[in-house]
Amino acid sequence: MAESAISYVAQSLSDLLVEKAEFLKGVGGQVEWLRDELQRMQCFLKDADDAKQEEDQRLHNLVIEIRNAAYDAEDIVDTFVLKIESWRRRGFVKRYAHIFKELLDLRKVGKEIKAFRARISDVSRSCETYGIRNLQPSIKSRHHSVHSNFARYFASEPAIPRLRSLLLFHHYELCYPIRWMKVSHLDFISANCKLLRVLDLENVCIGHLPRVIGKLIRLRYLCLKNSRLNKLPSSMRYLKSLQTLDISGAVFLHEIPNAICKMGNLRHLYMNASLCKGRLRIDTLKNLHTLSLVQINNLKLKALGKLLNLRKLGVALDEDSDVNKFCSSVAELEQLESLQLVSAIPSRSLPSLQGLSEVHRLTKLCLHGRINTIPGPHEFPPNIAQLTLHSSFLSVNPMDVLKQLPKLSILRMRNQSYTGDQMAISAGGFPLLKFLELEGLDVLQELTIEDGALPRLRHFRISSCRELKELPVGIMSATTLQELEIIGMPSSFVNSLREKDSHKVKHIPSITFSKYFV
Repeated sequence: MAESAISYVAQSLSDLLVEKAEFLKGVGGQVEWLRDELQRMQCFLKDADDAKQEEDQRLHNLVIEIRNAAYDAEDIVDTFVLKIESWRRRGFVKRYAHIFKELLDLRKVGKEIKAFRARISDVSRSCETYGIRNLQPSIKSRHHSVHSNFARYFASEPAIPRLRSLLLFHHYELCYPIRWMKVSHLDFISANCKLLRVLDLENVCIGHLPRVIGKLIRLRYLCLKNSRLNKLPSSMRYLKSLQTLDISGAVFLHEIPNAICKMGNLRHLYMNASLCKGRLRIDTLKNLHTLSLVQINNLKLKALGKLLNLRKLGVALDEDSDVNKFCSSVAELEQLESLQLVSAIPSRSLPSLQGLSEVHRLTKLCLHGRINTIPGPHEFPPNIAQLTLHSSFLSVNPMDVLKQLPKLSILRMRNQSYTGDQMAISAGGFPLLKFLELEGLDVLQELTIEDGALPRLRHFRISSCRELKELPVGIMSATTLQELEIIGMPSSFVNSLREKDSHKVKHIPSITFSKYFV
């Protein structure tokens, strides 16, 4: 941990020397020294780990002292970067007017590094003798988590200028009746946590974010899931370092702000397709790895095809969506591994999915919504390894088609994906299937598994199939099965497996029962 912390600070200093050179006049040499000295400390920490520091208390204390020193170096760098960003926003005329203040800031940074240099030298001398002096640990808390009682936390006026992570927990069901977080609390965070990198407000009802959120320019992770947010301020455009933005769940944005397209470092964007309205501009988000869940009508498909780093995509479709055109754009995404297609209107069917066969690199596919007819085996992506069917309402047993997918290793059938009362898994297929889940198939009464139908199955989960009478005899032929999970099933089904049908599962090393009912 300490070694990685120092490595990060050293890299930050290298980036500072390259990217902010014009602002470092007079202190560039000191920043360069600080980087080099921290790299030497990093080497010491690696040796300390090899020497099993926990066996020597003096060495252990030295490591703690170095970690604290690295944190303080990080504070110096981050605070100075904040000042640089404020200088940049002023423009030439305003910068000229504030030139004296900038010189004072540079002088202050120089003094801080000089003092830090003395401290590092002191620690280095101790390192040479493995810490003859007894250095007492004084690790500073940089990560706070608060559960529900936010008023008490903020009333205590916590000293948090060095805070890196703030997580505010709230059970979603406790939002009814709705308890809103005070705007003053958000103002406090923005004003006092300038170095914050992680802010998690999931399930915390806030309505809207204040403009001062734009001051948290070091923020990398911002979660607003289920926050009942109705607007994002334009000041969000200043969050240039943000890598993850979660505005999914109960978030009611009347429009998608252009501020999002200014976040060039964004890696993961999670949204609620049905509640976030307006067109999403994505052509500037070149570093995006995850985009889910967005309305297809809110995207420019040509721009989608240019997100060459995209690995995971979730899109809401309607019956009139041009899936072939969509798939042609998606086929250009060389890094895409996972695709989720959701029916925008649950009562309506997904459009024809024939174009999926063009997406050759895809390995994970989730189809959420009604499907009139299961696609043929050659209409699926050829390299599909994980498939989830959710709320498909298929009336014809899909197993005869799915068993022909040559690379399928994980299959999940969930929530009325099949509405027949009988399901048969015949032999001669599923050559690589290792995990099978049947969940929420409310009508299923009889399951048949032929000998040799699941030659490599290792994990079988049956959940909430409440009409299913018993486990089939054919499960005995699944000799590779290592784990059987029975979840949310009637007690009669569970008791049968424990008593008269126990011989069917005696070859399975791990069998677990949970949430069964009378």
